Amino acid sequence: MLGLGGSVAALSLIGVAGVLVLKVSDPSEWLRTVGGPTYAIISLAFVTAANLGTAVAGIYCSALGLRHYKVFEEISWKVLLVIIITPIAIIGLAIPNLFFNNFSAFLGFIGVGFAPLCGIQITDYYLLRRGKINVRGLFDESEPIYRYWKGVNPAAVLAMVAGVASYIYVLNPLTFASNAPYPLIPASILAAVVASVVFLLVTRLVVIPSGKGGYPKTEKVYQPEEHSTPPI
Repeated sequence: MLGLGGSVAALSLIGVAGVLVLKVSDPSEWLRTVGGPTYAIISLAFVTAANLGTAVAGIYCSALGLRHYKVFEEISWKVLLVIIITPIAIIGLAIPNLFFNNFSAFLGFIGVGFAPLCGIQITDYYLLRRGKINVRGLFDESEPIYRYWKGVNPAAVLAMVAGVASYIYVLNPLTFASNAPYPLIPASILAAVVASVVFLLVTRLVVIPSGKGGYPKTEKVYQPEEHSTPPI
Protein backbone atom coordinates (compact mmCIF):
# COMPACT_ATOMS: atom_id res chain seq x y z
CA MET A 1 0.00 0.00 0.00
CA LEU A 2 2.85 2.38 0.79
CA GLY A 3 4.57 1.51 -2.47
CA LEU A 4 1.51 1.97 -4.67
CA GLY A 5 -0.13 4.80 -2.78
CA GLY A 6 2.96 6.74 -1.77
CA SER A 7 6.05 6.30 -3.91
CA VAL A 8 4.24 5.66 -7.20
CA ALA A 9 2.13 8.78 -6.73
CA ALA A 10 5.21 10.84 -5.88
CA LEU A 11 7.16 9.54 -8.87
CA SER A 12 4.18 10.13 -11.16
CA LEU A 13 4.50 13.83 -10.40
CA ILE A 14 7.72 13.78 -12.44
CA GLY A 15 5.76 12.61 -15.46
CA VAL A 16 3.07 15.19 -14.85
CA ALA A 17 5.68 17.95 -14.67
CA GLY A 18 7.26 16.77 -17.92
CA VAL A 19 3.92 16.75 -19.73
CA LEU A 20 2.96 20.21 -18.45
CA VAL A 21 6.29 21.81 -19.35
CA LEU A 22 6.97 20.13 -22.70
CA LYS A 23 3.34 19.59 -23.79
CA VAL A 24 4.15 15.99 -24.79
CA SER A 25 2.54 12.98 -23.13
CA ASP A 26 4.91 10.39 -24.63
CA PRO A 27 7.69 9.79 -22.05
CA SER A 28 10.11 8.68 -24.76
CA GLU A 29 9.88 12.18 -26.24
CA TRP A 30 10.25 14.36 -23.15
CA LEU A 31 12.85 12.11 -21.51
CA ARG A 32 15.02 12.53 -24.58
CA THR A 33 14.44 16.27 -24.55
CA VAL A 34 15.38 16.56 -20.87
CA GLY A 35 18.43 14.30 -20.70
CA GLY A 36 19.35 13.19 -24.20
CA PRO A 37 19.18 9.74 -25.85
CA THR A 38 21.33 7.93 -23.25
CA TYR A 39 19.28 9.22 -20.34
CA ALA A 40 16.05 8.34 -22.17
CA ILE A 41 17.17 4.74 -22.83
CA ILE A 42 18.20 4.17 -19.20
CA SER A 43 15.00 5.75 -17.84
CA LEU A 44 12.73 3.81 -20.18
CA ALA A 45 14.53 0.59 -19.21
CA PHE A 46 13.57 1.23 -15.58
CA VAL A 47 10.01 2.08 -16.64
CA THR A 48 9.80 -1.18 -18.58
CA ALA A 49 11.09 -3.20 -15.62
CA ALA A 50 8.61 -1.54 -13.27
CA ASN A 51 5.68 -2.18 -15.59
CA LEU A 52 6.73 -5.81 -16.06
CA GLY A 53 6.30 -6.49 -12.36
CA THR A 54 2.95 -4.69 -12.31
CA ALA A 55 1.76 -6.63 -15.35
CA VAL A 56 2.74 -9.98 -13.81
CA ALA A 57 0.90 -9.12 -10.58
CA GLY A 58 -2.18 -8.04 -12.54
CA ILE A 59 -2.23 -11.22 -14.61
CA TYR A 60 -1.83 -13.35 -11.47
CA CYS A 61 -4.72 -11.58 -9.71
CA SER A 62 -6.90 -11.95 -12.80
CA ALA A 63 -6.17 -15.68 -12.90
CA LEU A 64 -7.09 -16.08 -9.24
CA GLY A 65 -10.32 -14.17 -9.85
CA LEU A 66 -11.34 -16.40 -12.76
CA ARG A 67 -10.75 -19.47 -10.61
CA HIS A 68 -13.86 -18.55 -8.64
CA TYR A 69 -16.02 -19.38 -11.68
CA LYS A 70 -16.83 -23.06 -12.14
CA VAL A 71 -16.08 -22.86 -15.87
CA PHE A 72 -12.42 -22.11 -15.11
CA GLU A 73 -11.95 -24.33 -12.04
CA GLU A 74 -10.64 -27.37 -13.93
CA ILE A 75 -8.67 -25.49 -16.61
CA SER A 76 -4.91 -25.79 -16.34
CA TRP A 77 -2.91 -22.80 -15.18
CA LYS A 78 -1.18 -22.39 -18.57
CA VAL A 79 -4.47 -22.33 -20.48
CA LEU A 80 -5.91 -19.86 -17.99
CA LEU A 81 -2.95 -17.52 -18.50
CA VAL A 82 -3.40 -17.73 -22.28
CA ILE A 83 -7.07 -16.77 -21.91
CA ILE A 84 -6.11 -13.70 -19.86
CA ILE A 85 -3.19 -12.56 -22.02
CA THR A 86 -4.88 -13.08 -25.43
CA PRO A 87 -7.12 -9.93 -25.35
CA ILE A 88 -4.13 -7.80 -24.32
CA ALA A 89 -1.99 -9.30 -27.08
CA ILE A 90 -4.70 -8.65 -29.68
CA ILE A 91 -4.92 -4.99 -28.70
CA GLY A 92 -1.12 -4.59 -28.64
CA LEU A 93 -0.54 -6.29 -32.01
CA ALA A 94 -3.67 -5.52 -34.02
CA ILE A 95 -5.01 -2.14 -32.90
CA PRO A 96 -2.34 -0.40 -30.79
CA ASN A 97 -2.93 3.03 -32.34
CA LEU A 98 -6.68 2.87 -31.76
CA PHE A 99 -6.02 2.17 -28.08
CA PHE A 100 -3.19 4.65 -27.46
CA ASN A 101 -4.88 7.45 -29.38
CA ASN A 102 -7.73 7.24 -26.87
CA PHE A 103 -5.54 6.59 -23.84
CA SER A 104 -6.62 9.79 -22.10
CA ALA A 105 -10.25 8.66 -22.29
CA PHE A 106 -9.19 5.28 -20.90
CA LEU A 107 -7.49 6.96 -17.93
CA GLY A 108 -10.49 9.22 -17.46
CA PHE A 109 -12.89 6.30 -17.10
CA ILE A 110 -10.50 4.56 -14.71
CA GLY A 111 -10.65 7.66 -12.51
CA VAL A 112 -14.43 7.61 -12.68
CA GLY A 113 -14.47 4.10 -11.23
CA PHE A 114 -11.70 4.48 -8.66
CA ALA A 115 -13.16 7.48 -6.82
CA PRO A 116 -16.44 5.84 -5.68
CA LEU A 117 -14.64 2.54 -5.10
CA CYS A 118 -12.27 4.21 -2.64
CA GLY A 119 -15.21 5.82 -0.85
CA ILE A 120 -16.94 2.44 -0.52
CA GLN A 121 -13.82 0.71 0.79
CA ILE A 122 -13.08 3.41 3.37
CA THR A 123 -16.67 3.37 4.66
CA ASP A 124 -16.86 -0.42 4.72
CA TYR A 125 -13.55 -1.03 6.47
CA TYR A 126 -13.33 1.84 8.94
CA LEU A 127 -16.94 2.76 9.75
CA LEU A 128 -18.85 -0.50 9.38
CA ARG A 129 -16.27 -3.22 10.05
CA ARG A 130 -14.25 -1.16 12.55
CA GLY A 131 -10.98 -2.23 10.95
CA LYS A 132 -11.56 -5.98 11.30
CA ILE A 133 -11.75 -8.49 8.42
CA ASN A 134 -12.26 -12.25 8.61
CA VAL A 135 -9.35 -13.37 6.43
CA ARG A 136 -10.45 -17.02 6.43
CA GLY A 137 -13.89 -15.96 5.26
CA LEU A 138 -12.37 -14.31 2.19
CA PHE A 139 -11.15 -17.66 0.85
CA ASP A 140 -13.10 -20.44 2.58
CA GLU A 141 -16.17 -21.18 0.45
CA SER A 142 -17.60 -23.45 3.15
CA GLU A 143 -18.17 -20.32 5.24
CA PRO A 144 -19.56 -17.78 2.74
CA ILE A 145 -19.36 -14.78 5.04
CA TYR A 146 -18.86 -12.30 2.23
CA ARG A 147 -21.08 -13.88 -0.43
CA TYR A 148 -24.04 -11.57 0.27
CA TRP A 149 -26.76 -12.49 -2.28
CA LYS A 150 -25.14 -15.01 -4.68
CA GLY A 151 -21.95 -12.99 -4.68
CA VAL A 152 -23.62 -9.61 -5.22
CA ASN A 153 -23.70 -6.83 -2.63
CA PRO A 154 -26.56 -4.46 -3.60
CA ALA A 155 -25.18 -1.73 -1.36
CA ALA A 156 -21.88 -1.68 -3.25
CA VAL A 157 -23.60 -1.82 -6.66
CA LEU A 158 -25.94 1.07 -5.88
CA ALA A 159 -23.10 3.08 -4.35
CA MET A 160 -20.94 2.58 -7.44
CA VAL A 161 -23.77 3.65 -9.75
CA ALA A 162 -24.46 6.76 -7.66
CA GLY A 163 -20.77 7.66 -7.40
CA VAL A 164 -20.07 7.21 -11.12
CA ALA A 165 -23.20 9.18 -12.06
CA SER A 166 -22.23 12.07 -9.79
CA TYR A 167 -18.69 12.13 -11.19
CA ILE A 168 -19.85 12.19 -14.83
CA TYR A 169 -22.42 14.88 -14.06
CA VAL A 170 -19.87 17.12 -12.37
CA LEU A 171 -17.01 16.46 -14.83
CA ASN A 172 -17.35 14.64 -18.15
CA PRO A 173 -14.19 12.49 -18.52
CA LEU A 174 -14.28 12.72 -22.33
CA THR A 175 -15.12 16.36 -23.04
CA PHE A 176 -14.10 17.76 -19.61
CA ALA A 177 -17.34 19.78 -19.57
CA SER A 178 -18.14 20.63 -15.95
CA ASN A 179 -21.15 21.53 -13.82
CA ALA A 180 -21.57 22.96 -10.31
CA PRO A 181 -20.23 22.43 -7.68
CA TYR A 182 -17.05 21.79 -9.73
CA PRO A 183 -14.36 23.18 -9.38
CA LEU A 184 -15.16 24.09 -5.77
CA ILE A 185 -15.47 20.37 -5.07
CA PRO A 186 -13.32 18.03 -7.20
CA ALA A 187 -15.23 15.34 -9.08
CA SER A 188 -13.29 12.53 -7.37
CA ILE A 189 -14.06 13.82 -3.88
CA LEU A 190 -17.74 14.30 -4.66
CA ALA A 191 -18.04 10.82 -6.20
CA ALA A 192 -16.32 9.24 -3.19
CA VAL A 193 -18.59 11.06 -0.74
CA VAL A 194 -21.79 10.19 -2.64
CA ALA A 195 -20.78 6.54 -2.91
CA SER A 196 -19.89 6.45 0.79
CA VAL A 197 -23.26 7.87 1.89
CA VAL A 198 -25.27 5.54 -0.38
CA PHE A 199 -23.23 2.52 0.72
CA LEU A 200 -23.58 3.38 4.39
CA LEU A 201 -27.36 3.87 4.20
CA VAL A 202 -28.12 0.74 2.16
CA THR A 203 -25.80 -1.38 4.28
CA ARG A 204 -27.35 -0.27 7.57
CA LEU A 205 -30.94 -0.44 6.32
CA VAL A 206 -30.80 -3.62 4.21
CA VAL A 207 -27.57 -5.62 4.37
CA ILE A 208 -26.88 -5.71 8.12
CA PRO A 209 -30.52 -6.44 9.14
CA SER A 210 -30.45 -9.35 6.65
CA GLY A 211 -27.40 -10.85 8.37
CA LYS A 212 -25.20 -10.61 5.27
CA GLY A 213 -21.58 -9.55 4.97
CA GLY A 214 -20.30 -10.58 8.40
CA TYR A 215 -20.62 -7.11 9.89
CA PRO A 216 -20.05 -6.84 13.66
CA LYS A 217 -23.23 -6.72 15.65
CA THR A 218 -23.82 -4.00 18.20
CA GLU A 219 -23.83 -5.64 21.60
CA LYS A 220 -25.70 -4.18 24.54
CA VAL A 221 -23.56 -3.25 27.46
CA TYR A 222 -24.85 -4.90 30.63
CA GLN A 223 -26.28 -2.43 33.09
CA PRO A 224 -27.19 -3.72 36.57
CA GLU A 225 -30.69 -3.01 37.68
CA GLU A 226 -31.15 -0.09 40.02
CA HIS A 227 -32.11 -0.99 43.59
CA SER A 228 -33.92 1.14 46.05
CA THR A 229 -31.47 -0.01 48.69
CA PRO A 230 -27.77 -0.68 48.15
CA PRO A 231 -26.96 -4.41 47.82
CA ILE A 232 -25.30 -6.12 50.78
